[in-house]
Amino acid sequence: MSPKRFSLLLLLSASLWQSCKKEVDYPADIRPRDFYVRATLVEGDGTERPYEYRGEDTLTLSPLPSLPDLVLEMEYLSNYYIQDSIRYLWGGLGAWDGFVPLPFFIQVSHPNRVTDPFTPPEWQKEDLEEVFFPGKEFRYGGAPGDAVIGIADYLNGAWMFNTLTSDNSDSYLRVLEVSDYGIPELGTPYFGKKVRFQFSCRLSNGDSGDWRLRDGEAVLFFRYYQF
Repeated sequence: MSPKRFSLLLLLSASLWQSCKKEVDYPADIRPRDFYVRATLVEGDGTERPYEYRGEDTLTLSPLPSLPDLVLEMEYLSNYYIQDSIRYLWGGLGAWDGFVPLPFFIQVSHPNRVTDPFTPPEWQKEDLEEVFFPGKEFRYGGAPGDAVIGIADYLNGAWMFNTLTSDNSDSYLRVLEVSDYGIPELGTPYFGKKVRFQFSCRLSNGDSGDWRLRDGEAVLFFRYYQF
């Protein structure tokens, strides 16, 4: 496993723990089923299969023969962090039980590096509007303004891949639609953007060659705060 990939997964795990401390109950008309990913997954040997998840899908985890099955419901998740003066924001899908990786996420970074050490990691509405607008295309990578897509074998965790170390010169991540998502009049502490993407990308785990996602579409939630 490459050091970059391990670092990315470690940071996302820590960030996910923070995001799962439930701050509010979402109103009934804000529903996880609004968010999804669907694509064709091409494995290293050329095998193709559908790759699809949607909020509110249920999955069953069987931890041990002596324990009852655990039924998990897919949710939409979003969080943020700062590393090496770069501000990151990610949105993904997952049914978090503390042990399994996210099945799918898209992470973006702000194009401007942080120069003030007291800059909060939380993104505001204007930050999102700088990086998400119809027609915006991202380059895959780890530099400011770049994006990363990650997938995992869900629920088994047998493999995890992302775009960070791959050659993605023939790939794309394109924003198709952006809309506000939330009900400010309820006084909730954060709101978000609902972003629809179109994508194709090469994926690598640093060890066993490249896979690919093609003909991909995702609608994800990205959180912002109003201070």
